[in-house]
Amino acid sequence: LDQPALTTDVIVGFPGESEADFQATCTALEAIGCSRTNIFPYSRRRGTPAAEFVDQVPAEVKAERVERLQQLDERLRQRYLEQLAGRRLRVLIEGLDDTDDRRGLGTACRYVPVAVTAACGADLAAARRPGYRGQLVDVLAGPVRGGQLLALPLDESPANRRVAHR
Repeated sequence: LDQPALTTDVIVGFPGESEADFQATCTALEAIGCSRTNIFPYSRRRGTPAAEFVDQVPAEVKAERVERLQQLDERLRQRYLEQLAGRRLRVLIEGLDDTDDRRGLGTACRYVPVAVTAACGADLAAARRPGYRGQLVDVLAGPVRGGQLLALPLDESPANRRVAHR
C-alpha cells in the first residue's frame, strides 16, 4: 500500500524535555510524514517516578509546544490529504452532511475524513433510511476542503451503482 496513513501519539513536556528534544520530535514527525498526531501535554501522576523529577517543564512552555505541534500536525495532515487526491479509496459511510443531502460523510481506508457527493445529481436523501450507514463505497478522491477529502463514488461496484442512483 503506497501512501499509508501513519499516526502517532506524542507526549509534550515530559520532565527534562529541552527545546532541542522538542525540535527533534518535530523534525522526526516531518520526516516520517505522519498523517495524524495525537498530542498530549505531560501531566504529573502521583505515585509515578516522573512526578518526582526535579526538571518539570513549566506549564506555559508545554502549552506553547502543544500549540506548535498542533500547527505542524495540521500542515502534515493537509499535505497527506493532498497526496491522496486522484486516488481510489474505499470509504465507510457514517452519515449524511446535515447541510447537503447529496453528500455522505465517512472515513476512508486510510483513516481520513471524506465527503462523498452523489454523481449525476443523484439525491442521497434516501440514505437517511437504516442500512445506508455502514456501507462501503469506492470513491475517487478529489480536492481537500475543510480538513476532509471531497470525492465522487466510482461506478464499478454494484454497491456504488446503488449509491450513485439513489
